[in-house]
Amino acid sequence: MVILGIACALTAGCACKNENVAAPTNTLIGTKWLLIAWSVSSLHPSAHTITADFGESDISGRSAVNGYGGRYTAIDKGMFSVGELTATEMAGSPDAMRAESLYFDLLKQARKYEVSGTTLTLRNEGNQELLIFQAR
Repeated sequence: MVILGIACALTAGCACKNENVAAPTNTLIGTKWLLIAWSVSSLHPSAHTITADFGESDISGRSAVNGYGGRYTAIDKGMFSVGELTATEMAGSPDAMRAESLYFDLLKQARKYEVSGTTLTLRNEGNQELLIFQAR
């Protein structure tokens, strides 16, 4: 009985330690951003309204012409990715449509994120800046 009691106490102690381990957190939840810069130099995003709003696991916003949404993953270690995105199917000017296409291409390449003050930066696997947002 004594050995069984010690084994139970040790097992309970281990369980308590596991409960205190912090699960990865997502600092993007509940934040809203406006795109202010990107790695494409031929077209400036400020000519268009491009936004990103983050829920617990969903991203949505405006992509120059259309509204969009989908799933994303972000953890406190700075890892980031988006899943399949859907968008409305309105047409816009050629520049706006190009900006939208570029935004989606860059967003899909994003693998890391960093929030510094009122700035969100999304980076690719090689740590190059892709998209820079300002809090709104």
